[in-house]
Amino acid sequence: MHPFGAGLIGLFAAFIWPAAALPATRPENDAQKAESELQAVKSEIDRITRQVSGEQVERDRLTRELRSAEISVGKARETLEDVRRERAERAARRTTLAAQKRD
Repeated sequence: MHPFGAGLIGLFAAFIWPAAALPATRPENDAQKAESELQAVKSEIDRITRQVSGEQVERDRLTRELRSAEISVGKARETLEDVRRERAERAARRTTLAAQKRD
């Protein structure tokens, strides 16, 4: 064999041999990397789900408090309107009595 040919074969073998081993380990590494990324995504989804759930609970609580406050304000307005009406009726009655007294 030609010395140059043997050198080429040796050089070719040096490059091909490790490359031949790479596909066997690369899919395993890729699978591990994909699994790791999948777990990270699942963890992030779980974290966001818990956060959204907590926010939903807080929003529901605040909605109940707001509704309760709206009811209280509505009742206070009704009471105020009743007091104003009663005062207006009494003032009208006093005016009528005063007019009758002058006659």
